Amino acid sequence: MKNLAITVLLLASVFSPARTWAEKVDQPKKTEGDTLSSQTELVLKSVSERYAKLRAWSAPFAHESYSVALGTSRLSEGEFIFVRPDKFRFVLNGPAEISDFISNGKEAWYVRFPKGRKAPALVQHFKDLKNIELDKYLLLLRGVSANNPIEKKKLLKSFSVESSLDDSKMSLLLTPKGSSDISEISITFEQTKETPSNAKIVDSLGGEISIKLKDAKLLKTIEKNTFVPKIPKGSQVEEIP
Repeated sequence: MKNLAITVLLLASVFSPARTWAEKVDQPKKTEGDTLSSQTELVLKSVSERYAKLRAWSAPFAHESYSVALGTSRLSEGEFIFVRPDKFRFVLNGPAEISDFISNGKEAWYVRFPKGRKAPALVQHFKDLKNIELDKYLLLLRGVSANNPIEKKKLLKSFSVESSLDDSKMSLLLTPKGSSDISEISITFEQTKETPSNAKIVDSLGGEISIKLKDAKLLKTIEKNTFVPKIPKGSQVEEIP
């Protein structure tokens, strides 16, 4: 599942050959332990407040994944729909990959279409979300929450948090504590927008998945079958407890 999540979401989020964080944004101020700099406190508060408003939202995006082993990048266009706390539809429409990753909040499906959406697909059906490590990969969609001391303590228990801030944008860099297949996650907001503009996940091997969002919007209504996969006849389905 770890490889799957990295392939699908590395949700989420701006993808180019591996570069250091310092090359991507202004060098953030370093923090020690769970003591955050005043800048990081400010950025974390602003990002948390913005995500609190995103109860249901969607956006088209550009998705790029970079493989260190192969030294190549794969580009695709896609769109996601997310409804709190954990319903989502993450769609890639090629050219590198055509796939749907869907969760109704209780179970999930990863549906790959090697020969297009009308041909038989390769499906992995995850029957219990509790057995899938999705939280880190859904940070772009679900967001960072630190609007009260309990939420903040929980966040800092799992991540070291740093920030970058200028007149046009602000970014959070989250580094998982302890053993993890992810080495860092970054989320960037433009100062004038309530939705994130870019996100990046770097895995422990140096591979990257980046997402650049376009025209994100809040949703007032959700179509009935949004979180139900469309599986073509003749598809190969793998059932995973």
